[in-house]
Amino acid sequence: MIADQCVYVHCDLVSGSPTIVAVHVDDMTLCAQTDTELSQLKGELASKLKVIDLEELTQILGIEVQRDNSNGSIQFLQVSYITYMLKSVGMSN
Repeated sequence: MIADQCVYVHCDLVSGSPTIVAVHVDDMTLCAQTDTELSQLKGELASKLKVIDLEELTQILGIEVQRDNSNGSIQFLQVSYITYMLKSVGMSN
């Protein structure tokens, strides 16, 4: 397992498939290549911790997350933060 403060990465020895767990305070974001790997990880965590599954990620740390399954892309947007910052300096229009 490779770790960077609050991001943990595990690569399956057989498939080489990475599983990523990002932790911030009392929230976790889980990433896996397949639904099966994700379900397995969720099950392992739930057997040791009290877990509430909020389903697909839509926002993390104020950043909006948009997935496009048709082309496999993920976008991270900060429109809310930018709007807030512009309003704070009187540039809302």
